[in-house]
Amino acid sequence: MFQFYPTPRALAEKALAKFKSHNYRRILEPQAGRGDLLTPLLDKWSHHYSSHHPAKIDCIEIDLENQA
Repeated sequence: MFQFYPTPRALAEKALAKFKSHNYRRILEPQAGRGDLLTPLLDKWSHHYSSHHPAKIDCIEIDLENQA
């Protein structure tokens, strides 16, 4: 029913590296799947910020199997 194409970690890291500024205020992931595109960013932030992230993140996923 739903089409799911997970993003390989290396590709997600390459996409993140394309951003010149890393001072994000808000991030929208309109087809979040299992969060593969955001995982490298969250891992990077976990090394720099202890309790919260500096940006607001909105993830949208219509497949109930992947929403969690």
